Amino acid sequence: MRRGILSRCRWPSPAKLSLVALVSFLGLCLRLGALGAPPQEEPHYPVPIHRLAVTQERLAEELKAHKQGVLVELSRKSFEEKVRAAAEAQQNARTPPRLLESHYRAFFEPAGLHGTAQWKVVHTVPSPGILPLASFNLAIVQARIDNADALLGDLDGNAPGLFVEKKGEHLVTMDWTSRVEARPEGFQIEMDIPPAPIGDLELYVPRDREIAEVTDGCIVTGPHPSDHADHFLWRIQFSHRGQLHFLVRRSHDPEAPQPLVRAQVRSVCEIQPDFLEAEFNFDFKVLHRGVRQLRVLLDAGLDVTSVSLAGMEGYAVALVKPPVGPPAPNGPKMLTIQLREEARAGTLRIHCPGPLVFPTTRRIET
Repeated sequence: MRRGILSRCRWPSPAKLSLVALVSFLGLCLRLGALGAPPQEEPHYPVPIHRLAVTQERLAEELKAHKQGVLVELSRKSFEEKVRAAAEAQQNARTPPRLLESHYRAFFEPAGLHGTAQWKVVHTVPSPGILPLASFNLAIVQARIDNADALLGDLDGNAPGLFVEKKGEHLVTMDWTSRVEARPEGFQIEMDIPPAPIGDLELYVPRDREIAEVTDGCIVTGPHPSDHADHFLWRIQFSHRGQLHFLVRRSHDPEAPQPLVRAQVRSVCEIQPDFLEAEFNFDFKVLHRGVRQLRVLLDAGLDVTSVSLAGMEGYAVALVKPPVGPPAPNGPKMLTIQLREEARAGTLRIHCPGPLVFPTTRRIET
């Protein structure tokens, strides 16, 4: 039976087999391509658009139903171009210019600060944009962008901003002033500025004054020599800060303002019946300028057995001398640490064993 069937079958020629295989392969590719193609995203419209197919016979009725507003006749192509342009403008408005760097320079006077500023601004879209300046309390005069007059103000009806017309990097310059607030401890300055990844303030301060109480996260250096004989130069570096607060106070020594040391102490104590093992860790930071000597006041009864600090040259312990008379044998002690070079930060570790004494307790013997 099988032989009879095979004998009656007619096989196509090799050329026809190749054609059939090619057509089948192309059909399979088309089906796979249709299955693997990503779904088309819905077009983005700047405003809700309702598309309605209207025949010529129903056109008059639809026009009567939409009497509100003014109707303008447009071709399909012109309409789609306007929709596309409006969508691009809306998307560009969501990508405003950004401030990359801000550099301020000023002189301090009891009446206020006055100086100059330079900003580096980048704009990544071709259409004009507005750099937001919502948190900005400096009085600006003579603002320029790329050697042309700059336009600042409430441009979008929401908050102050800087108008940036073209795409790319731009240099903005300006003169500015800021008020100061007189307080018993000194003059308080509060600058609200647009945040930038890189920022700094160079401030010229009279030689009899110094900078203190700077906003956390800022780096302060000074005093540095300057081209002005009656002023020292101080630098404050910051990043992504929208507020810069600091105090200008009178210095004890006009030639060398006192450094300001801030420290956090962590102590570990091991208490035994009549003995105490204590270890103190001071994480310190020095503002204004470095120091080559540190002093630590120790309670009475503590004996220093070891001191460790990077860059330490040596240390000495001495009894604190009272204003009148000789020092008490069991009185407080002063630990003085000498450094090989100026230090601005570090971790100081002090090991202090001592007797555990309770003066008010008595032993009862039976």
